[in-house]
Amino acid sequence: MDFTIGADIEFMLEKDGGLVSAVPVLGHEGRELPYGRIFFDNVLAEFTVDPAASRDGFINNVWENLEEARRQFAKDGIGIRVAASAHFPQDELETDEAKLFGCSPDFCAYELAVNKLSCNAEDTTLRTAGAHVHFCHPVFEDPFKVVEMIKLMDLRLGILSVVEDDTDEARERRSLYGAAGAHRPKEYPGGEYRPMSNWWIRDRESIGIVYDLTSRCLQDLVDGQTVNSLGFDPETVRNTINNGDVVVAKEILEKLDA
Repeated sequence: MDFTIGADIEFMLEKDGGLVSAVPVLGHEGRELPYGRIFFDNVLAEFTVDPAASRDGFINNVWENLEEARRQFAKDGIGIRVAASAHFPQDELETDEAKLFGCSPDFCAYELAVNKLSCNAEDTTLRTAGAHVHFCHPVFEDPFKVVEMIKLMDLRLGILSVVEDDTDEARERRSLYGAAGAHRPKEYPGGEYRPMSNWWIRDRESIGIVYDLTSRCLQDLVDGQTVNSLGFDPETVRNTINNGDVVVAKEILEKLDA
């Protein structure tokens, strides 16, 4: 398959045990990384991951970017916090950049409508971190195939995330971002899968799992499979993710592995 996969990954910065804004740390120019760039998004740090055409390439691109970011920040006494969400001190949220959530909307694969945020950035100290998967393949010249891919990714990746990211921070993140089916269409034949937090960058094995499951979803799609044809109810999958229902998520994963 002529398939490539990349990502954009967000995380918090901390110094002396407290969260700090990435805005003054990174400035408006951002910095180069081995396989992408790092910049601020609201008060979080975010890096892009260049597309990879193989499992090893994807793991390498994500991990080397993360490690280089750690090294760069460590020079300034700054650490990285990998968490789905956190409440920032109010004095770290006073810049104009901190008062604006993402300016590009994302969309719901189930409703085929724009997802609406539940609050404005100025109304909360909560900030959330996603690790979004970007995929590209000629089959996605048909935009409806992107929608079906997102639903398949909910089944395999979204459901796994409910189990792997069973934290208060992940549940609080879903009050703002990360609903089932959340995605963005792209200017290339592909899309951006947005429900997952950054839990999967914790080690190389987890990064590899994300590659494997994304590739599996694409193979299902090319083979003409849908969530329904695989024996699952899309609304059950959707509700399990949105409600963070670990019990049902485990049942779905057991059935997938059977």
